[in-house]
Amino acid sequence: MAARNQHVVPHAEGWAIQSEGSKRITAVFSTKREAIDKAEEIADRAGTELIIHGRHGQPFYSTDTPGQLTLREMRAAMRAFMDDSKRTPSRRGRTRQPG
Repeated sequence: MAARNQHVVPHAEGWAIQSEGSKRITAVFSTKREAIDKAEEIADRAGTELIIHGRHGQPFYSTDTPGQLTLREMRAAMRAFMDDSKRTPSRRGRTRQPG
């Protein structure tokens, strides 16, 4: 049986690991970090790629795509983004004034 790439995908209970082409979920975790850590182990053991999806299902990181950020760089960028978004005032709730 050929090894399948591992995907970290959003799930109703948090984040899930799913083998490529499979309808079955391998495991579900409450945090994305836990799911990524376990999926890395599985992908490393099997010699396959890890694909991490965003909150809306879009793939945004792959361990096998040349020129992409490393996982460590991606984590640092995500932390920096979250820190910046906490300092930036939200635009939600504002209505546009007629011009």
